[in-house]
Formats: sequence, structure tokens, C-alpha cells
Amino acid sequence: MPLKSWSSLIDDADGAFEDLTPLPPADYDFEITKSEAKLSGNAKQMWKITCRVISGPYQGRLVWSQLVLSPENPTALGIFFRQMAAIGISKEYFAKDPSDHQLAEELIGKKFRGQVGIKAYQGTDRNELKSYSPLKSAPNAAPGAPSPITNTPPQNAQPSPPPGPAPAPQSAPPAAASQAPQSAPVDNTQAPAPVSQPAAPPVADETPAAPPAANDAPPTLPDGDPF
Repeated sequence: MPLKSWSSLIDDADGAFEDLTPLPPADYDFEITKSEAKLSGNAKQMWKITCRVISGPYQGRLVWSQLVLSPENPTALGIFFRQMAAIGISKEYFAKDPSDHQLAEELIGKKFRGQVGIKAYQGTDRNELKSYSPLKSAPNAAPGAPSPITNTPPQNAQPSPPPGPAPAPQSAPPAAASQAPQSAPVDNTQAPAPVSQPAAPPVADETPAAPPAANDAPPTLPDGDPF
């Protein structure tokens, strides 16, 4: 069997060159990068997982844990399935009766929120995953997402008219005689042609022009005959 490349051996070593300084106890967002089905020391089925921090100042740091199946203990069995559900493995997936190795492959790439603590192991402080919870999305909307529609109109906004045919426009009331003309400029391209003011009728008691006097001589024709 040919020897693997050194890079492959380093990958198989799982964190040989990682910073093993324990993370401060807190909640972190994780992604499972490796998963392997194995038997525990007391012959219980378990899945060893490598979890990488995916956000925050400790992004890229690793934490190791295991998910142990205890069929003889209903309480421990309930904890196991709740942990799987928080990671993203649903009840419907288990209904398909996956094998141990299929479940290990399904765990890779799953994301969750984990509570990290510190536990002494053989005289060395190490991190441990104390609890699992679903990874919640960011509270703000993603860029490009439409704004939520609310039923509350904006402040000082006029209510929209109900749907239906538009009401007929009301005629403007006649302007008072003493009302001053509007100061706004009038668009001459749409204004009607000006209407001429009719001549005022003659006043009844006005004295008509006097007829010519009777003794006035009629005008003379060229031949000298009167008409």
C-alpha cells in the first residue's frame, strides 16, 4: 500500500496543527466539517464530530464532540434526538432507517449554535459542547429582500380612496365679483380665446340726434335741380 501524501496525513490527523487553547465559554455558530461513526469505550454507538466556528473573532477554531446513542436509557435517547434535531437531522430522516455511516455523512455540513464550556481532561483544559440549538438567521433582512407590508398608513398620510369608478368632478362655485384674479400665471396655450365685450345699449332717456330743420335747403344737384 503506497504511503499517503503528507498533506493527506495532516488532514487525517484532525487538528494536529490547530490552536488548542480553549475558547472562552460562550455560544458560537458552528459547522460540522468531519463526522465518523464509532463505538464508545462501553460499546455504544456514537458519532465523533469536528466542529468549526464560522463567525466572530474565533472564526476557524475547532471544537470536538461526540453524539452517543443510548437505546437502554429513554432520557438519554430523548437528548440524543433533540441534539440531532437542533443540528438539522429531522425525524423524517430517521424514518428512512439510515445506516450509521450514512448518518455520519449526513452530519457533514450541518450548522448549529453550540454552547461551549471548559472541562479538565487528564490535567489539561479542553472545550466541550454543553448544548446544541438551531442556528438562527440574522434579525435584519437580507440585502435585496422586499420591505414588509404593514396595514398601518404612514403618519399624516391621506387615506386612499376606495376602489371603484372615479367620482364626477364638481363644478367650481362662481367667483365673487370683488374677488381678485389669481396671481398664478395662466397657460396661454390652453386658455380660451378672449371674448369681446358687447357695446352698451343706448340709455332710454338719452336725447336722440335732432332731425334736420324744415327750412334747411336741400342739397343742390349738379344741374341745379332740387330733388
